[in-house]
Amino acid sequence: MDGGKTWHDVATPFDPALGMMFMSVKFANELDGLAAGLGMLDEMVGSCYTADGGSTWQTTDDYNLVSDYQDVEAVWTNTQTLIMCGGWTDLVFPKSGTGVAISQNAGRDFIYRDWGMDTLARYTWFPNVNVGFIAGGEWPEDNYTNAVGFRRASQRIVVDRSRAAALFAAPPEAGIEGYRGVIAKSIDGGATWKAVFDESSGLYFNGITCADMKSCWAVAEGVNASTGLPGAWVYHTADAGATWTVQKHVPMGSLIQVKFFPEGDEGWAVGAIYTADTFYALFLHSIDAGQTWNEVETSELEGYYANDITLLDREHAYATAFTRTGVSAVLQYVPTW
Repeated sequence: MDGGKTWHDVATPFDPALGMMFMSVKFANELDGLAAGLGMLDEMVGSCYTADGGSTWQTTDDYNLVSDYQDVEAVWTNTQTLIMCGGWTDLVFPKSGTGVAISQNAGRDFIYRDWGMDTLARYTWFPNVNVGFIAGGEWPEDNYTNAVGFRRASQRIVVDRSRAAALFAAPPEAGIEGYRGVIAKSIDGGATWKAVFDESSGLYFNGITCADMKSCWAVAEGVNASTGLPGAWVYHTADAGATWTVQKHVPMGSLIQVKFFPEGDEGWAVGAIYTADTFYALFLHSIDAGQTWNEVETSELEGYYANDITLLDREHAYATAFTRTGVSAVLQYVPTW
């Protein structure tokens, strides 16, 4: 281990030629981790686990499932719980669902919990094993909605199944019809869910995170109802989801993920910002619980689209990103550079 100076591929149970696209990876402890993503073909599963710190990976027990997992999260207060969020279809016992798949033994097997909101579950966060949130929603149909050979990672990121590569749809400029943004909360370990935010106001939700039982943040993107132009938003609740307020609006922006330190003071929201003919990675940074958000200079990251971030400590953060050509990248933030 050299602090991230060098990286190398590790073998997974999946044949790359079959089209598996990982979207997220998290560790419950130093040894046990879970990676999940989009299973591109009907016989593909979308998750695998490691019990040796990432040296080797094994398939999970959802081998009958065609999956669309957007997110994997660990539970800070439990070193064996790992949670996948997204959708699944069982090929043996025909059924499908969208919500969370919860493992209480570090990824070996799962309990599947549909959130019952009649829309896509996209990202999740559990402050503890009993209380959890799911953020999701939907966007208007377009030319990619029913196109053969494509899957959507978001409204603006389209996955070409034949190449397992990302394409980037132009941000929409239209009305708010067809959008729905939902945040739901569970207080019984994911068994049942109740909507705490459900609006058709021109946006849908991506990432969500909490510092504790009361203070949470969620990022959304869509169309500004007032201007008709694309935009992205950071929402915050200080009362365990009862009410949500906008902390930041980014015109022409896209926000995919948000993360805060457990103390709840410092956090990051990531995505992309569009110009007339291109886009740049977008990194928003807050050190006052989101009361103010500052955009980090990213002019050297033209053509990068950040889709996840991990906070190692106060001076080191790592983000994953897609490039304009569909190549994946790992980005490092060190403020002393």
